Amino acid sequence: MSSTFRSSSTTSSPTISAMTTPFVQPTSCASLWKMETTLITTNGTRSPLTILMSNTADPKFSSCQPDGWNLNASKPFTFSPAVCPSDWVYCDLQQTVSHIPITEYHTYLTTTFSMAYCCASGYNLWTGSYSLPGLYNGCYRTFNESNPTTITPTVANWTTSGSLPVFTSGIIAHQPYTVSWALSDTYTMTPSLPLLTHSMLVPTWKPGEKIPAGKYDRECKGSRGDYGSY
Repeated sequence: MSSTFRSSSTTSSPTISAMTTPFVQPTSCASLWKMETTLITTNGTRSPLTILMSNTADPKFSSCQPDGWNLNASKPFTFSPAVCPSDWVYCDLQQTVSHIPITEYHTYLTTTFSMAYCCASGYNLWTGSYSLPGLYNGCYRTFNESNPTTITPTVANWTTSGSLPVFTSGIIAHQPYTVSWALSDTYTMTPSLPLLTHSMLVPTWKPGEKIPAGKYDRECKGSRGDYGSY
């Protein structure tokens, strides 16, 4: 399903796997969770928060991911050229620029490409004032009395006797996939991805949706999503 490639720069670049058709995650993967608690500070007050997160230590975890998800140890869950998994949501779609150094000519190659974060259906990209433990960005859902749930994780991060604790409220989070693509890549990728400009930041997008002209234009600012070259 995946292939790998390197930059044409004379300076070596880490290898990143491609994912040009949507990965379909097995339904059995939905149960691989671990429960953690963390302290958060809100208005000067520290309080505990229960978080259910992907259990990456589970032996089944790798089989639940696309080929090459950890090919680049410094940027796991990063794919290029790539599309999001099936039925997932594209978040923070934007165009960004990569500068690849060419050392013997004392210059660099400028590459323009588009990128997005991928969150599972029903999840939003994390924008909270505090970081979720162990995650860069993060996709999340919140459960409480008005949105109840009952989930038994596969592992907890505290010592337990008997059965594992049951998650009933708090935040469920997973690491987003980061996908990027050049305009020339779109001819060989499914589904068809939207054409972005440097002035656009699209909060969310699903395949088949049309982006109204000018709706998501923004002032020219530095991109938070510059993940370097592929």
